[in-house]
Amino acid sequence: MDEIELFRRMGLAIAIGAMIGVERHWREREADRGQRTAGLRTFTLIGMFGGLAALIELDLAGGAQPNGAVFATLFAIIALAVTGFEYRQAVAEGSYSVTTAVAAMLTFALGALAVAGNTQIASAGAVVLLAVLASREMLHAFMRRMRWAELRSAVILLALAYVLLPVIPEQPYGPYGGVSPSRICCDSFWSCSRAACSSRSASAAAPSSTEAFFP
Repeated sequence: MDEIELFRRMGLAIAIGAMIGVERHWREREADRGQRTAGLRTFTLIGMFGGLAALIELDLAGGAQPNGAVFATLFAIIALAVTGFEYRQAVAEGSYSVTTAVAAMLTFALGALAVAGNTQIASAGAVVLLAVLASREMLHAFMRRMRWAELRSAVILLALAYVLLPVIPEQPYGPYGGVSPSRICCDSFWSCSRAACSSRSASAAAPSSTEAFFP
């Protein structure tokens, strides 16, 4: 890895931390000075710290396969530090959220991945993390509106897709070329998914007059 590539990867690690820090800082923008566990500066440093941890790991390996000891040690240190401060803030404010602590650990890991691994995966992971953090109100509202029948339908569809479908044989059975059980199950899955989405949209528009999917 040449110096230009190294600077580019470290810049990405810092940018990932800053991106997450903007969202976390905005959430607590009304907090007084010194009352915020982690904001823009802290998360930027966490992303940089993750990148440096990966860089140290690679440098000490000397071209060999890294054993992950440096990364694991520094990750434990940052996790304990952030969790400790988050706990103190939770006690003071009566809050039980650990979102900031988990976001800090993920930011550290993504910063390390940006330096020592795949930069595209690191960038995509950072965007997904930012989207999840920024969607708090929308996700909470979605969960408040969800009914048991809709949750049950989602569980059935997931079981059909990830438990039943992989074990169903794909080879056709019967005359005239036969019928593939796996293809039938897959078509049924997509039909049920479309019906569930249509039912959810209809229930959101008129919840009192629409029956949930799989009542």
